[in-house]
Amino acid sequence: MNGTIGAKLRSGILCFILLICATGTTSAQWNWWNFYDISYQFSPSENASRSLKNGAFVLGQYDLFTSYNIDNRIEVLAELVFEAPGGELEVDLERLLISYTFIDLLTLEVGRGHSPLGYYGNTFHHGRQLESTINRPLILEFEDEGGLVPAHNVGMWLRGFTAGNAGVMDYTIGVANGQQIDADHGELALNLNEDDNPNKILFGKLNLEPAILGGLGIGGSFYRGKVNGFSELSESPVIDLDQNIFGAHLFYDILPVQILAEYYNVNSKDMLDTAKPSYNSTGYFAQAAYEFKEKIRPYARIEELAPEMGDPYGNTLIGTEDVQRITGGVRFNISTQSSIKLEAITQKFGDNDSYLIIGTQWAVVF
Repeated sequence: MNGTIGAKLRSGILCFILLICATGTTSAQWNWWNFYDISYQFSPSENASRSLKNGAFVLGQYDLFTSYNIDNRIEVLAELVFEAPGGELEVDLERLLISYTFIDLLTLEVGRGHSPLGYYGNTFHHGRQLESTINRPLILEFEDEGGLVPAHNVGMWLRGFTAGNAGVMDYTIGVANGQQIDADHGELALNLNEDDNPNKILFGKLNLEPAILGGLGIGGSFYRGKVNGFSELSESPVIDLDQNIFGAHLFYDILPVQILAEYYNVNSKDMLDTAKPSYNSTGYFAQAAYEFKEKIRPYARIEELAPEMGDPYGNTLIGTEDVQRITGGVRFNISTQSSIKLEAITQKFGDNDSYLIIGTQWAVVF
């Protein structure tokens, strides 16, 4: 274990201990959940990568989630994740939030949280036991795993809901630090304690669940601001974008039936080269599942990423080729807190032949 990794691990363990010591574990106001998963995947296809053809166990996330109600209005929430996405241990503080609820229709939240884009990311978060499938949709992968839309933000927002005979409505609207692109590694880098420019991100989401539709929900979201990209080879930004992200989502998530679908358009105006008006990189997924007797849940998902050629944002984060993926599998609920999933994926990059990935995962929450 090198010094940097050891320091991250020690810092993560220290945070964990301090959280326990600061609040105590016996209070009725204290909520604590642990999520963990481990997977195995391989490919029998000749055109798959060598690592997939070799097959490997994949250490998942160990997710420590906690929330504490200081009183009936103030809540503190924290989520700490231990993971090894590149083969080296990392400790990430995924969420750290303070909220104050005035009424059901108005809650103020401040800190680091999940971006209010769509339904999936703000429902299943980091816990694989909460998800039907082994992996998140491609477009919603986390920043260090190749996602196209920002998964986290640091800022302040208002959220709330109202329910009546006509149905349920909930919303989120707020501001956050701008996103930054690590151009050397091709991933988004969250601005935790500073911003690259004075223009803050503006975002919002609206969900509607009309009573007449019996649990089916629809909604839309937006995310607007400036994005800068940096490289160690230059002191000045190598990417400078005015960006608008628009999303639409549909969901019915009342088991035994689960239907989820989302679409995103990432519109980026290149301020370093104004010859082209703007670029549009898009992505979508549609997923369906049905659970039999609370034990067996077959599922299927289709999805696609389509980065526009020349887009400094999409091409840096996910490449220049379209990605198409079809997933089918079965989730077996061992108990209410543990499941095993068996899954097959066909994936295709651009004009290349598709290849097959076989995987299994054991996920738990405790």
